[in-house]
Amino acid sequence: MQIAEGALTEVHDMFQRMNELAVKASNGTNTLSDHKTIQDEVTQILTEIDHVAETTKFNETYLLKGDTDAIQKYVNAHDAGLDGKLSEGAASATFTMTALKTGNTNSIGGREYTIGDTDIEQLMGDVFSWDLCDHLCRNLIIKTKDYDSFIMEWSRTTEVYKIRAAITLIASAAIHDDKIVEDKLDEYLELIKECSSNQHEHVKKAVSWALREVGESDYTYNEKAAILANELKETGNKTQMWIAKDILKEIENVVKVGYSFRKMVTYIMPCPVISLSIAVYSGYKRKNKALLVLLAI
Repeated sequence: MQIAEGALTEVHDMFQRMNELAVKASNGTNTLSDHKTIQDEVTQILTEIDHVAETTKFNETYLLKGDTDAIQKYVNAHDAGLDGKLSEGAASATFTMTALKTGNTNSIGGREYTIGDTDIEQLMGDVFSWDLCDHLCRNLIIKTKDYDSFIMEWSRTTEVYKIRAAITLIASAAIHDDKIVEDKLDEYLELIKECSSNQHEHVKKAVSWALREVGESDYTYNEKAAILANELKETGNKTQMWIAKDILKEIENVVKVGYSFRKMVTYIMPCPVISLSIAVYSGYKRKNKALLVLLAI
C-alpha cells in the first residue's frame, strides 16, 4: 500500500501541474512559441506518468500499469460469502451452493437470513444478478405455499429481477408442481404474454424459458404454447419475435411427434401396453420421454 500511495501522490502532483499548464494555455496573450513550450512540458509530464506506471510494482505485480495479464487467486468458498461444498477434480473444481430452506438461517453474500414467507420480499431486494435470482426461485421460493402470490405481484412490477423471478417461478411450477391445475397454467400463459414485450435481456430469456417449460408440461399445453408463440411472431415487436423464433421450432417438433405417435397407435392392434401408453402420454413431459424410450426398446 505504501508503494502505491507514494506513486499515486507523485502522479497527482503531475496532474496538478498539467492543470496549471492548461489554465496558462487558455490565456489569449500566449504566442505560438508559448503554446509550443507548454505542449512540450505536457508531453514530458505524460512520459513521466508512463514511467511511474511502468516502474511501480510489488512482488512482480504492476500496481498502476493496468496489466491485462490474468492473475489467479485461490480463496475458500466461504470467503466469497457463500455456503456450499467445493469438489475439486484434476482439471476443474465445482462449487455447489447449499440449498436454501424455509425456516433455516442461511448465509447469502456474507449476510445472515432466517427465511420465512414474510422475508422473501426483503431477500429479493438484495438480488443483484440473474443467477442468484434463479437460484432463489428454483430452490427456495417455489417450495413455499404462497409462491403463486409472488408470481402475480412480481409479474406486474417494474423491477427487472422481480419480473424475472415471477417468470422463473412459472417455469419452475411447470416443471415441479404436479398438482398445478389447467386454469392456473392458462393464467400463467397470459402473464407470459404480458411480459413478452419487456426488452430487458434477463426478462426476455426467462420468458422464452417459461413458455418452453409450460409448453412441455403436457401435450395440450404444447399446442397452446405453439399458438401463443405464433401470435408473438406476428406482432412485429422485435423482442416478442425473438422469443417466438427461439422456441417455436422446438415446440412444433414436439407437437408433430405427438400427432405422429397418436397416428401410429391407431394402426397398432390394441393391447394393455398400448392403452397404458396412450393414458400416460397425456401426462407430464418427463414421463413422456421415459415412455418413448420404453416403447423403442
